[in-house]
Amino acid sequence: MRTTVGVFSLILAGLLACWTAPASAADDQMLVQAVSRDTGVPTQKLQQQKTDTGLSWDSVRTGHLLAEAMHRDFAEVAEKMKAGTPWHVIAREAGVSKSQLDRLARQHRQSPQPQR
Repeated sequence: MRTTVGVFSLILAGLLACWTAPASAADDQMLVQAVSRDTGVPTQKLQQQKTDTGLSWDSVRTGHLLAEAMHRDFAEVAEKMKAGTPWHVIAREAGVSKSQLDRLARQHRQSPQPQR
């Protein structure tokens, strides 16, 4: 029984290490390109914004789409997100639906890509 618990603990520790391990440079590049396709923002600018804000790639993407839908600057939306306001609360207060954000991302994906 003790051996089973020990083995289970090692497996769980390994899984947690994999889940929390930082993304490789190749993974990071794929993510920034996907965010760029969905937002129409050049990858270099997105990388700088991610560094400056400390937001995840998903939050950077959502922040850009929200800012566009709200006719606001990304920095304004990012500040609210960094302060702990969830994106769905920001969207609800602005009268923006998830379907609007999805539609914007789809429009960007169908548009010519920005200069990288």
